[in-house]
Amino acid sequence: MNECGVDRTCRENVLAIQPYVPGKPIDECKRELGIEHFVKLASNENPFGASPAAKAAMVAMVAECHMYPDGGSYVLRHALASHMDLSADHFLIGCGCAEILNMLAETVLEPGDELLYGWPSFSTYEFMANLMKARSVQVPLMDFAFDLDAMAEAVTSKTKMVIICNPNNPTGTVVDATSVERFLDRMPEELLVVLDEAYAEYVHDFDYPDSRKLILEGRNVISLRTFSKAYGLAGARIGYSVARPALTEAVNKVRQPFNVSSIAQAGAVAALADQEHLRASVQFADKGRAQLYEAFTAMGLAYAPSWTNFVLVDIGIDAAKAFDELLQRGVIVRPQTSCGLPTHLRVTVGTPEENVVFVEALKDVLAAMR
Repeated sequence: MNECGVDRTCRENVLAIQPYVPGKPIDECKRELGIEHFVKLASNENPFGASPAAKAAMVAMVAECHMYPDGGSYVLRHALASHMDLSADHFLIGCGCAEILNMLAETVLEPGDELLYGWPSFSTYEFMANLMKARSVQVPLMDFAFDLDAMAEAVTSKTKMVIICNPNNPTGTVVDATSVERFLDRMPEELLVVLDEAYAEYVHDFDYPDSRKLILEGRNVISLRTFSKAYGLAGARIGYSVARPALTEAVNKVRQPFNVSSIAQAGAVAALADQEHLRASVQFADKGRAQLYEAFTAMGLAYAPSWTNFVLVDIGIDAAKAFDELLQRGVIVRPQTSCGLPTHLRVTVGTPEENVVFVEALKDVLAAMR
């Protein structure tokens, strides 16, 4: 036992949880390495930035920051309802999708239940299960995408929730509408299927699942969306879920009061209204991905085709060591060793100039390490 008796005070499963490790912050790198300029391509932040209207709305809301926010996010829920042609009681607002995932765990999972998802994927899923003393069931990806047939075979009487990350993080791959609907047809009615669609706005010209249609059909699904990625509001920390009103009402019971700031709500409402900016943001990511694809092809590196603002690339050498070498050259990326991909890096689409800096640094690292 440690000197404070923490291991007797705290829940055993909580002590066993491995906390989420975010991408290395630029300021920390500057302090550690003494390098003034860094290109950060590690956290899937959107360098295109937020809508000017969203920025203005957040600045204006600062004048009211002495007041508690609207805990029910009335204006934003109704704006989303108008945007998606649904009633406002379909929507729940959270401090990013991560908070809503935790609320789902608290609402649905009990000790001994199973939470099923593809792997590698978003590490928060394992955290959700561990928090509630449930069991993570991880089904290997096929061609870097969720293998829904294998996942369906893995469902047991103990499976309480299934998560389909679509597009998937960290691979950027998608599964199509037909595959998702076929999977849902095989699921028992009481099993909740979570469609984590944090990067959905980046998907176009593809048979992407229509989560709105699935919800209106009465399917036991919940869709998660965020303003952090294509809308460029990662620092505001705001996301939302869409589900049948009865399910939304149940999950809302575990929501903390005033969980989303007034500033974030104002920014999200304005961002949602500026769909022209969103389209430009998606086009920016499309061009950046193409720039990275071209460079990787020229370097003879394999990559997973992505429908997001990042690319998973196999550099053919130890990714953790390459990460350190890139760091020394002022570039921050995300090695995927913890996901069982020891030679892969996840690289966020940067500005055209940032992408060039990364590519040149990677060429230098590969030449030095091979």
